Amino acid sequence: TRLGRASWAHGGMDATEVLALSDDGAILAGTAGYGWELTTRAFVWTVSRGFVALADLLVELGVELPAEVDFVERVQTVSADGLTLAGSVWTTGSVFQAFVLTLPAGSLD
Repeated sequence: TRLGRASWAHGGMDATEVLALSDDGAILAGTAGYGWELTTRAFVWTVSRGFVALADLLVELGVELPAEVDFVERVQTVSADGLTLAGSVWTTGSVFQAFVLTLPAGSLD
């Protein structure tokens, strides 16, 4: 399956990495963007939705990120069903912090 391209990853210098996938391979997750400019963003990917920035998906689901979160940087691992994600965010003061979240069933359809 061709994955396509994340809309925020531009040109030849993009750094897209799939770092985790669900047991059935239907949900992929990782980081995409310009790694050398520190503008990589966490993503999830499914056949039906393609690349979705995790921060955009959270907004779509009504989740408000804390004010100190500058951006959601990467998803490092996913659960067997692909709905629990763990990774890192970049916060004010250039500090990385870990996160774990569980998406509602059907949110990636």
